[in-house]
Amino acid sequence: MPSGLPDHPLRSLVAAQLAGLVHGPAEALPVSSSAHVRVVTQVVTRGRGVAPGDPELAKATEVAAHAGTLAGLTLGLRVEIRQVLRGAAADPAKAARTAGLITLASAPTALAAVAFERRIEQRLGSDETIAIGLVVGGFAMTLADGGLLRLRRVGGRALAREVEHGGAPPTGAADPVDGDGGSKGTGTPGPAGATRTTGGPGTTGAGGRGPADGGRSWQDATIADALLLGLAQATALWPGVSRSGAVLGAARALGFARGDAGWISAALAGPAVGGATVLKTVRLVQRVVGGTVPRAALLPLGAVAVTSALSGRLAAPLARRTLEGVRLAPFGAYRLLVAGGLLATRPPR
Repeated sequence: MPSGLPDHPLRSLVAAQLAGLVHGPAEALPVSSSAHVRVVTQVVTRGRGVAPGDPELAKATEVAAHAGTLAGLTLGLRVEIRQVLRGAAADPAKAARTAGLITLASAPTALAAVAFERRIEQRLGSDETIAIGLVVGGFAMTLADGGLLRLRRVGGRALAREVEHGGAPPTGAADPVDGDGGSKGTGTPGPAGATRTTGGPGTTGAGGRGPADGGRSWQDATIADALLLGLAQATALWPGVSRSGAVLGAARALGFARGDAGWISAALAGPAVGGATVLKTVRLVQRVVGGTVPRAALLPLGAVAVTSALSGRLAAPLARRTLEGVRLAPFGAYRLLVAGGLLATRPPR
């Protein structure tokens, strides 16, 4: 996210609106919304007024963008959400187990945010550190998706076919370790019981989606998986890493199929963004009441939230594609370009 907004009220409002508009598409993909909005803001303002004079207020601006985008994506993905809720109602036991794993996976991020958030805001908000997050995060998720970085073995033959076919093994690839094989492809449920049907969320297809791509099903997730995914998500507190990129990469490193990795990333987004929104809202209200934040600063926050919600709604098809399963290598390469653009638009010192 932008480290701050211009001091001039009109320029601040315009920059906030543009930041919100770019946030939706960037958040729907593993490319780091933080870096994209920083680049846009620096281009619009020509590097003037984007230094973080108030890191906590800058972080509140970021959270407003995330909250607005989450609201827009929720509206755009309402069909998939209804499927999840119907599945949860049909199988409460499975839904309870899934909820427990999501809660466990969300704990590392929550604990890290409470313990280190202020230090991160003060030390990791520069263009250079964001560029590092982009590059390192991009390489990690690319290696994981290509089978070169594994936290769990997925079966020799299935993994060999996956690498041979560019990360997407043929439908029906067997998994001698987990026993998924291709038998759990079309017709298996998504998180909390959302049914997978041809053409719907989690469907097996050309992008290497679902357990039929030789990977694990989200239903095979264990407590250890949840903790590792949570630790990966916590690394996204480093600006530029990308929360979705970190979770997708970790899920692929753990052997989950691409479509299942997408569902896992989406499931962890709610608690992470919701928790950050509540925390920052409470802190912001306290500062407004205490008179340490000018009320004029609330207008850009509102503009970011509203435009992020709009762009999030429009970006729902991109998010849906992630749920179906995407290759991560193209996004890893694109992140290198964003890192270069970020450094190229740095304000003079």
